[in-house]
Amino acid sequence: MLVSPMRRTLQTATECFRNHIGGIQWLALESLREKTGLHPCDCRLPIIEHRPEFPHVSFDHIESETDPIFHKYDCREPVEDIAGRVQEFFSWLETREERNITVVTHSAYLQVMFLNVLDVAYPDGEKFVWFENCEMRSFDVHVPTLKAVPISHEIA
Repeated sequence: MLVSPMRRTLQTATECFRNHIGGIQWLALESLREKTGLHPCDCRLPIIEHRPEFPHVSFDHIESETDPIFHKYDCREPVEDIAGRVQEFFSWLETREERNITVVTHSAYLQVMFLNVLDVAYPDGEKFVWFENCEMRSFDVHVPTLKAVPISHEIA
């Protein structure tokens, strides 16, 4: 289980996948975090505040106790910077042995992932559809070729 270190995704992952707590490894990754800049809700809380509420999540891959990028911007984070984080995520993913991975992240992040980084092959020429709150979609992603094929799509 890979999850953004933002409280709302940690809560969503915990509620949606509660039956997997203790059965699989849960990792928080900074590269999966929400688009940032301007909005206080897009500033990550210090990790020390998350540890008691989410003891099943490992924050060992988070390098900074406090949000390292929120104050970097005086506007919304540019698509290019988010795409860079997506690329960082895929580079990290290449080092992993797991083949079936659940990722809990944010719709703006996913939009950049699918429209700017991945070559998504939708059947019948279907266009990318924005992710709804708590929506789950399954993709078969082949790293490092960075191609994705949708498998299913449902709202939890």
